[in-house]
Amino acid sequence: MTQRFEVHPDNPQPRLMRQAVQLLQGGGVIAIPTDSSYALVCHLDDKAAADTLRRLRGVDERHHLTLLCRDLSELATYARVDNRQYRLLKRATPGPFTFILERIGISNGLWKPVGGPTGAWVADRCRPGRLGTGICTVVLS
Repeated sequence: MTQRFEVHPDNPQPRLMRQAVQLLQGGGVIAIPTDSSYALVCHLDDKAAADTLRRLRGVDERHHLTLLCRDLSELATYARVDNRQYRLLKRATPGPFTFILERIGISNGLWKPVGGPTGAWVADRCRPGRLGTGICTVVLS
């Protein structure tokens, strides 16, 4: 079932944000505006939703999904960032860039093995944190 929300870009309506959170928590995939276009996103811990996202994008399970983070401190929870990388990330984020970093801290069924590369993105226009505290603020794209 497809639902369409028209959310105000500067003052998102709380009711619509709650509905988007409910869709993500229920295993849904949503499209959100980003710096360059739209991104399909799902909840970080939902393997079935990640499979749906991959099917919609036409990629297989070998394709690495990107973590869309609210800020650099949140990014450091999921990826190893040394001082040199942090300085580069600080200059370039938020923005329309995806950085390939070494994954850490995620060991659920969706993210085995724990190590390995992952894309990480701190978007300017899109803020997963706007979806509220009802979900993890990091989503997969």
